[in-house]
Amino acid sequence: MVEAAEEKFTPMYDWNWGVKEKIEKVATEIYGAKAIDYTAKAKLNLRKIARLGLEHLPVCIAKTQKSLSDNPKLLG
Repeated sequence: MVEAAEEKFTPMYDWNWGVKEKIEKVATEIYGAKAIDYTAKAKLNLRKIARLGLEHLPVCIAKTQKSLSDNPKLLG
């Protein structure tokens, strides 16, 4: 079963890309984002990931009903 999944698995992005590039790929292709804004804390965390040499790992992005915007009146 694992072998079959591995044969058909095609990553969305090259795991050697930087984390920002991976996030952008997922955000634009899956969620339809046009841009990504990072908080100061997120920018610090991205630098820490790079400093620790962990950029080669895949990203995991969890979405909640308000994760694209905290404005409940915003549609589309």
